[in-house]
Amino acid sequence: MRILKLIITGMLIQLCVQSTFSQVQLKSKKGEPMTLPDQGLSMNDIEKIILRPTVTGSAFGPMSKVVVYLLLKDGTIYSRPNVSPHDFDVKTSRSSNPKRWGTWSKKNNKLAIEFKTPQEWVNFYETYTTNKKETVAGIYKCVGAFYGSKVHDFNTLILQKNGRFTWRYFFRSNKKYIPHKKDKEISGNYSISNYTIQFTYDNGQKERLLFAIHKKNTGVIVGDKSFFKFNHPLLKMN
Repeated sequence: MRILKLIITGMLIQLCVQSTFSQVQLKSKKGEPMTLPDQGLSMNDIEKIILRPTVTGSAFGPMSKVVVYLLLKDGTIYSRPNVSPHDFDVKTSRSSNPKRWGTWSKKNNKLAIEFKTPQEWVNFYETYTTNKKETVAGIYKCVGAFYGSKVHDFNTLILQKNGRFTWRYFFRSNKKYIPHKKDKEISGNYSISNYTIQFTYDNGQKERLLFAIHKKNTGVIVGDKSFFKFNHPLLKMN
């Protein structure tokens, strides 16, 4: 009987440790609760992902930025999603981050939105997704750095048709291109499935983030950032 109790106690301790470990692992860099891969929202749960330009105040005066929103078919809306919606723990998020949740409905060509107060949005842009690498291949740049990754904070993403990717921090004023000394930590293979882009780095690390394409194919969304097509003679596709 004593041996049986010890076995049960050991199993309970192991389960607690595994549970705690899972809870620590299943959170994004920005604290968003996550499920196991593809155990979150399905395509049938998602109405669309939109972009909305806004103007905010700063120490340097008014600044414009583009905010990403996830609209669900149940009439709710979530601001600034970063993780793949297919890995997103909606139930936990609603209770832990209620200020980022609101409601939405269609009103002619407008969206009736309510977070703290009711609003009507006219100025917003829709997106779509694809699994074809030929469609998304290109060089993309965001304003500032991309802080949604656990791996880096670079601002330029190169997506190749052959499934390879590289992150860089790059400005138009750069006079020469210098390969990064940690290429294995910022380069690797990517795959796209529905609203997910998975980066598999050459050093073995993996991360899955939200992904969508601007409706007019002028850029892409990775995590909670909008990236626009970017051309520079020092940055070339293979």
